[in-house]
Amino acid sequence: MKMRRWVAAIGGLLAVALGCGWVSFVSPTAARGGAKAAQETAQETAQETAAGRASEESQRADGELNAAAAEAEQEAGAADQAAEQEGAAKPKPNVAVEAEPRPDREPFRAIEAAELDQARRTLRERLRSFTQRLASDPEAVRDGWKRFVQTDLIESALGAAAYDKATDDKIRLRLFSDKAGMEFTPVLALRRAYEEFSELQRALSAENSAELVGRLQDEARTRLELFESGQGPYEASEVGSRVARLRRLKQAPKLVESLDSRYNRENLFVRASQRLVAVGVEQDVDEPSAVTDSILGVSVFGNARLKGRVSLGLVPSEDRGRFELLLNGQALSSSTGYRGKVTLYSTSATSVMARKLLELNELGLRGEGSVAACSTDNSLNDIDARCCLVERIAWKRAQQSQGEAEALASASAERRIEARFDERAAGLLANANGSYQDKVRKPLLRRDGFPRSLRFQTTAEHLLGRSLQQTGGHLAAATDPPAAPDGGDLALRLHESYVRNLAESLIGNYRLTDEELVRLYEVNELEVPEELKVTDTSPHWAFRFAALNPVDIRFRDGKLYLTVTCRDFAQGDKVDRPTVLRALRFSATYKFEVTNGLAEFVREEEFPNTEYVPVPGRDRESAQEIGVKRLMRRKFNAMLKKRIPADFKLRGRWAAGGKLVAKDCQPASEWLTMVWDMAPIRSAAATPPAAEVPPAAAAPPAAAVPPAAAAPSAAAAPSAAKPAE
Repeated sequence: MKMRRWVAAIGGLLAVALGCGWVSFVSPTAARGGAKAAQETAQETAQETAAGRASEESQRADGELNAAAAEAEQEAGAADQAAEQEGAAKPKPNVAVEAEPRPDREPFRAIEAAELDQARRTLRERLRSFTQRLASDPEAVRDGWKRFVQTDLIESALGAAAYDKATDDKIRLRLFSDKAGMEFTPVLALRRAYEEFSELQRALSAENSAELVGRLQDEARTRLELFESGQGPYEASEVGSRVARLRRLKQAPKLVESLDSRYNRENLFVRASQRLVAVGVEQDVDEPSAVTDSILGVSVFGNARLKGRVSLGLVPSEDRGRFELLLNGQALSSSTGYRGKVTLYSTSATSVMARKLLELNELGLRGEGSVAACSTDNSLNDIDARCCLVERIAWKRAQQSQGEAEALASASAERRIEARFDERAAGLLANANGSYQDKVRKPLLRRDGFPRSLRFQTTAEHLLGRSLQQTGGHLAAATDPPAAPDGGDLALRLHESYVRNLAESLIGNYRLTDEELVRLYEVNELEVPEELKVTDTSPHWAFRFAALNPVDIRFRDGKLYLTVTCRDFAQGDKVDRPTVLRALRFSATYKFEVTNGLAEFVREEEFPNTEYVPVPGRDRESAQEIGVKRLMRRKFNAMLKKRIPADFKLRGRWAAGGKLVAKDCQPASEWLTMVWDMAPIRSAAATPPAAEVPPAAAAPPAAAVPPAAAAPSAAAAPSAAKPAE
């Protein structure tokens, strides 16, 4: 029985609640979030480097920052040059939606020089805190960090009288990169301070600050109207990016407050049954172990075997997930005790019950101390001594000390079980939390994509999770979720904005090649479609997901409307140089169907709709654009499959649960409601007769109890089984 399986099981729940399937498919090391355009090529060139491994959760964070920072700095230097060369070819930013000012513009609030001075002081302080935090690191690590973050350029911007776009692009190239270690708290604080300073400096350096702010308002309001009317389904991110700038400039308070108050509802709700949570945790126990102990002066040696059952229950809690792992069983042992020249032969039966509580929140898992209760019943089978008199005396004394010996044996068993639980829990909880931090929380923090809120609670029957995926200028849900569905082992209520916002953080600006896509299919144990396979004769290709709203999904009238937006297409031998910069949208409509017991999302179109994003003044497509459009239409036809199963197999420790079968799907009014039932592929193992399994109560304690701990002194405490002759 491996405790790491229990803890990994709960860690898996964290992954589901965060939607980190996105993280794993994009790849933990290569996925990039929405940084500036200048950062894009640099990151693909330096995608395997690391800026450091620092983390505020660890007292040894400084030690984790190693020479990788210096290596990252060297590789990123080459990336800087590549980014500059490609920068001239990048598409122009979006122009204002309307040339004429809107009548509902809010008055411009004059930006005072004192505001910029305050932002400059704050940025200096954050920069100082960052460098001081590195003071205890080796010189090579410290200097590598400074070069990678480019503290000299930040100092240059601080001393500049006006905003310089070239300097700003270079700073953002590194400061907002997605390298391991950039989730370091001082780095995040430095980012936020730089954003505030840069925005103010940029506004004060503009020829007409009032007109700049006015255009931001006009564009935000016009795009918001298009979005809310349904005429501009892809405008939410455009609105959010402009409102984020207005918020930093402290402008248009009515517009900002109206969006903050309206589009701020939680957009993901998950409910898992106790049965589903437990299937990856509960198991039978049958383990042998050696027994070594000393009781009442008797040195005991022998063998024991623990048989029992580990069960999982949920403990009701309003503000976190609480679980209880219970071990019920019996340890049978056969042992030999020695005291002087007297040898005692005994057997014992120890009933074992152990309990450990775990708590789950957005930071991970935390365990409480283990509690065990044991009761030992010893049987002394024989005593061997040099003479009959000594043997009679030994039998008599064993008879008199039977109760005390059994009590001591029980207490010893409890201490060993508790110590073993806690010992295993410490390391394995650390591993589970480390996996959660490294694969979920830190990557999302680096991409400014960690949920604004992530909450768990438990009832006696369910684990509940709810999340608000909204960072930066994202718009979340404007409506409350539909009523929770009845029944099911897994129930999901998902708002359109959750997918849009998470995808923007995870794959915005992410560059994907044909070879990388194949690798991702293989890593996730998915079959590579024939059209996507890479062969010696197949032409290579690559593209980049759009920075804003790369994936858009709408739930309307029983259908799922999916759109993926990409740009910077390349094909042939030189896929590092895009030949078509214009953005393409691939759209497909799916409907939930159940045929012969098989639940699927079925695409209505024979091929996904493929259209270039309109560009003002351009009505025709070039020959090169037409060729790229045809090629990528075939590729996305394979990626956006004609039929996508709604059922899925449980993996890892949950494989015993078989698969989750979709029994209901309701896409309507911006929300998707789905319910799955668990269809096990095999029945659960019967509980061994040695111990009755109690009702489930709550979270996995993290340690398998070795049988030795369960009955440490069974042989040591002889009970008077036969009278002296």
